[in-house]
Amino acid sequence: EYDSLTLIKLISSISIAIVFATLCFFLFRLSNRLKNNIATHEATKVMMSKLNSAVTNSGASIIITNNEGIIEYVNQKFCRMTGYLHHEVINQYIDILCPESKHNKSEPCILDSACLQESWEGEIICANKDKTEFWSAITVSAVYDKHKNITNYVLSAVDITALKEANKKMEHLALFDVLTGLANRRLFIDRLHQSILNARRHKTITALFFLDLDQFKRINDT
Repeated sequence: EYDSLTLIKLISSISIAIVFATLCFFLFRLSNRLKNNIATHEATKVMMSKLNSAVTNSGASIIITNNEGIIEYVNQKFCRMTGYLHHEVINQYIDILCPESKHNKSEPCILDSACLQESWEGEIICANKDKTEFWSAITVSAVYDKHKNITNYVLSAVDITALKEANKKMEHLALFDVLTGLANRRLFIDRLHQSILNARRHKTITALFFLDLDQFKRINDT
């Protein structure tokens, strides 16, 4: 009887020890998991802080809208480029950057809600706070939720007005005479070629008028 009682106590002790060991094991696993979650959370916070700093201090203007084109966020570069303050554009439609002047269909598109697509990039005309127009290279990307529905649009914009003006000047120098401002031989040949093609297409006649100015070379040389 004594041995039986001792055996029962021993078995009970072993069972308690097993349960305690199992509990300790699960607590250890839970502790490690919590530590990993905390480490992951901290790493995520650091990464988000870096991303936030990168967006805030980006050299490009960053605009975030909802899926309807209402502005939810702009960075400092946007404010410097457009002259708007943060609170002046938040909860406003992206069309606030649309120029007031009308542009014909042959000209590039303007910045409005029609530019908000899943993935789009191009050169468009925008307007700042004082309605001065400027050229901007825009990249649009969509943000999706877990159900693959578009929740936001992210726009990255760079002012390329100076580049456009430089290209325009270079094009003018390439096609027009510096002294007289008249079309040069290169532009003449291009327009003549287009006129001939147009005449062939519509079965019409193209006339070429040649005017010779005596001694004009002397004036041009001086």
